[in-house]
Amino acid sequence: MSNLYVRVALAMLAGLGVMAVTYSRLRPQEGAEHYKFMHCNKCGKEMPYNEKMAGLRCPTCPPQRGGTLVPTMRSMAEGGGNPWRGVNIALSVETVALLGALVYILYHPPKKRRSEFWRTRCPSCKRKLKFPAERGCSEGRCPGCKHEFVYPPFSEEQAA
Repeated sequence: MSNLYVRVALAMLAGLGVMAVTYSRLRPQEGAEHYKFMHCNKCGKEMPYNEKMAGLRCPTCPPQRGGTLVPTMRSMAEGGGNPWRGVNIALSVETVALLGALVYILYHPPKKRRSEFWRTRCPSCKRKLKFPAERGCSEGRCPGCKHEFVYPPFSEEQAA
């Protein structure tokens, strides 16, 4: 069961690492020197960038609508929308991929190791017998002749 926890933790670390790199590469550059325009997110009115007005309420929207001025690098006419749009899309896709990987890991847990089997021969009838390694040095019975004997601590083939 601990192997499952390790796989989940590694998947989480890898996914969060990829998200951190994506965020650092795609996030818009902060600072007033990069912004040239502002637009209202409700009414769409566009104006030149003003550092003092960025993030405040839109002066042309009625108070009920309550639009906010969003700074952009390009004009809305050129297709300059929210500067965080690309970051949001990329992080959303990566989040879905990470959740998919976690679901896969949880629904396909690591397979249990099959126990190792050793071989020996019955001391009475010489029939070939296969037994689990953990039964070495314990008593057993031949299924053919019903002779009781002690399983060897290791197989004869491994000893040779």
